[in-house]
Amino acid sequence: MKRLKISPSLIWFSVVIFLFWASLYVYVPIFPVHASSLSGATLGTAGLVISMYGLSQLILRIPFGVVSDRLNKREIFVYLGVIASGIAAVGLILTQSVQGAALFRGVSGIAAATWVIISILFASYFPQSLTVKATSLVVFIAVFAQMVATMAGGVIAGTFGNQATFYSAVIFAILALILIPLIRRSDSPKITVQFEEKTKFKLQWSLVAISLAAAVGQFITYATTYGYIPILAKQLGATSSELGWLTAAMQFAYMATSLAVSFLMPAKFEKVSALTGIAILGVASFLVVADTRMTTIFISRLLHGLGHGLSYPVLMGLAIKPIQNHHRATAMGIFQAIYALGMFAGPAASGWISNQAGLMAVFSSSGWIALSALPIIFIGLRLMPAAESARMVPAVEIKASKG
Repeated sequence: MKRLKISPSLIWFSVVIFLFWASLYVYVPIFPVHASSLSGATLGTAGLVISMYGLSQLILRIPFGVVSDRLNKREIFVYLGVIASGIAAVGLILTQSVQGAALFRGVSGIAAATWVIISILFASYFPQSLTVKATSLVVFIAVFAQMVATMAGGVIAGTFGNQATFYSAVIFAILALILIPLIRRSDSPKITVQFEEKTKFKLQWSLVAISLAAAVGQFITYATTYGYIPILAKQLGATSSELGWLTAAMQFAYMATSLAVSFLMPAKFEKVSALTGIAILGVASFLVVADTRMTTIFISRLLHGLGHGLSYPVLMGLAIKPIQNHHRATAMGIFQAIYALGMFAGPAASGWISNQAGLMAVFSSSGWIALSALPIIFIGLRLMPAAESARMVPAVEIKASKG
């Protein structure tokens, strides 16, 4: 069994990834409150501003992947992601308008759209036999960075003001940009994505259903934790530091649960895990409606992280489980495009709901959406074709090549 060889370049790459996600997430706990406080802003426009992050990813995820494969120079997307995250933060410092905030939140979405390519590049530093460990490691680094950044962001905002989180994001991006040249090109056989033309890809109903299930999860996450939970908590008197802890609580529970699911859960429980996770997302939303004390809201975020951890990693694997190897990249592109729709629609629709029916209607509607989606998800999972293997590397077919 091959051991993981840690090179200096891999360490620097890990640091760059940490700083990249810190730059994107350090202001996330306070951003909904910031968006709702802009000149002329309403709860509805705040939702639209937040949704631009998902819209950029919805549009760019697949084109970025195609361009990176054609150019075969994924290193430029590391620069693009880091620079875009810095530009987004600078723009958010300078603008005080709803339109400007929407524009630069969209730029941060451009940065996030480079993530799949960065992940593939990171995996190229590992032997092909360790690809699963490589992808698990890079996801852990990203989620850990997001959790640390949101906790730090709350403290920074509470001590120095909300604007300080945007300045912090700029600093993180600059540090990442400085460190990128220290990442030497991998000497290992390069892991590349191969789009083979052996047969035409046939879109399967199960893939669409599973992708829509993931979109439901993203809808609720971006409507609540990354959307209107901070606004509600602020109305209840929460400090900026407490906003950071609320977001970090969800991310901690998500990180712990997804790790347990990935390494400990038997394959026969995958479908049950996905359904249970979506149901828990609904329960977490209803809990906010039932009791608006800060302690209850904190518990609801832990529950949300549990539900997200039980559902999302499993759905990502199930999406490509029955797909032939040479079509898995295409299938994952479809999966990611559809779930990005939830990232956009969640805050956008919730903004309209909040304007029409009030803030609490956002959480009750999120709960009903989760529960209403369960029968459709169940049918989609039942119709899944059989597959030989339950565990596989998400997103790409991986081959080794020199150069």
